[in-house]
Amino acid sequence: MIVIGAGPGGCAAAIQLAEKGLSVLILEKASLPRYKTCGGGVLHRAFSLLPASVASAVEREFHSITLNFLASNLSFTATRPEPIVRMTMRSDLDFLLANEAKKMGAQLIDSCLVNKVLPKKDFVEISTSVGEFRSQFVIAADGVHSLTAKSNGWSPLPCLAPALEWEIHLSEKNFARFSQSARFDFDAIDSGYAWVFPKRDHLSVG
Repeated sequence: MIVIGAGPGGCAAAIQLAEKGLSVLILEKASLPRYKTCGGGVLHRAFSLLPASVASAVEREFHSITLNFLASNLSFTATRPEPIVRMTMRSDLDFLLANEAKKMGAQLIDSCLVNKVLPKKDFVEISTSVGEFRSQFVIAADGVHSLTAKSNGWSPLPCLAPALEWEIHLSEKNFARFSQSARFDFDAIDSGYAWVFPKRDHLSVG
C-alpha cells in the first residue's frame, strides 16, 4: 500500500493500515518537518480518532468558538463541555503523525515529488523524483491540488480560492485581547471569511 501525502489524512490512514499488519509506504514531496499554510485547528471529533501522542502538539484548546457576521452586525458564540477545537502548528502535528506511522511499521520517504500516477492492469505505477514505485493500492492524500487526481483524469475542482495566512506576534495586551476564543469573521471578504486561531504565544490569522 502506498500513501501519497504525509498530512494528517495520509498519516492517519498509514497508521491504521500499518497497525493491521499491512506493508505501507508514505511518499511526501516536502522535507519533514515543514511549514504548512493552515490554521492548524483540529476539531474534537477528529482529535479523538488520532493517537494519544498528538496531545503533545496541542498549543491551546478552546471550549468556545465565536462567529461574527459583520454585514448584519451579529455575533454568536458556541460553547461545549469538551474542547471544540485544539490548536496545533501543522509542522509539529504532521511530523508527529508521520513518526507515529513509522513506529507502527510504515516506511516514509520525504523530499519525494510524485510526477505521475498510472494505473496498470494489476498494479499502480508511481513515478517520482527518487525513482519508480508499484503498489496494488494507492491512497491519494496529496491535497486539494492532487496530482494523483490530475494524472487519472478526475474532474478539477470547479472553484478555487487563495488561502492567505500569517503567524502574528502581538504585545501582551493585544494578545490577551484576541486569544480568549477562536473566531471566524464572515463578510470580511467576498465569498470567504477571516479567522483568528490563538496559539501558545501568537495568533494564526488568515
